[in-house]
Amino acid sequence: ANRLSELADDDARMTPEALMTLIELELEAKKPIDANELTLLRTLQFEVQDEPLRRKLYSTEVAVLIAMEAYDDAQSLIGSEQANLSSETIEMYRTDIFERLARKTNDAEFLKIAFDPAQDIVGTSNQNSFATRLIALGFPERAQDLISGQAIGDDMMERRYLRAEAALNMGDLEKARAHLAGVNSARAQE
Repeated sequence: ANRLSELADDDARMTPEALMTLIELELEAKKPIDANELTLLRTLQFEVQDEPLRRKLYSTEVAVLIAMEAYDDAQSLIGSEQANLSSETIEMYRTDIFERLARKTNDAEFLKIAFDPAQDIVGTSNQNSFATRLIALGFPERAQDLISGQAIGDDMMERRYLRAEAALNMGDLEKARAHLAGVNSARAQE
């Protein structure tokens, strides 16, 4: 990383591959990304003719923005550069963004996101995380809306508990019992 960083400082024309390797190493080490590296990354996106390489450059920028906790900028870039990102990459990054938003934002910012009709909270695990926090903050109705869809495996089991908890918070004991029908765990008994 140090050798690549020196190269980036000395030669603004370093290869895209070398720049992406440097940024990957810095992200892995949780080091801040230098503003010059981000500028060079954005410049290379316009200069590179190779489409797969351009996709990697855009993907790297999204990863940098997420690491910088610039979630709005990351989502904006994903939206504006959908043609330069694969659908798998978009889903992976959007899932990562919502996971971080569910854990790291303050309550006011979290509620703004959770109640924004334009936000499509992706991933059943993220929907469950948002629902958990919404219930804790006293918004079981919105939590119930988020977890109304299907899930599989552990996410579905968690969803059953969350649906029961939301129903209890809304005073609907019968609905809570129905969500936990056939579940014999200590958590269900509680």
